Amino acid sequence: MPTETETVLDERTTESACALALEISEQLEQALRSEHMRLSAEANPTAIEWDLFLAGCLTIGLDRLTRMSALEVLERIDRLES
Repeated sequence: MPTETETVLDERTTESACALALEISEQLEQALRSEHMRLSAEANPTAIEWDLFLAGCLTIGLDRLTRMSALEVLERIDRLES
């Protein structure tokens, strides 16, 4: 269950039967929304769709994770929790 400081993004596409749930802090959500608004304002002629923007952020993050060792990932998680 999300707390007051967390948001859950739940995305289910018609192409997949798998659901993806992601918990992020409200600070991170606001930072992502600000970046989305900034990039959308610069986009011409149409704004970037929120779902597409989030999918891109997730894809980039997952790609970076695949290049890290498990130990590096665990160390980063430990620093986040501290």
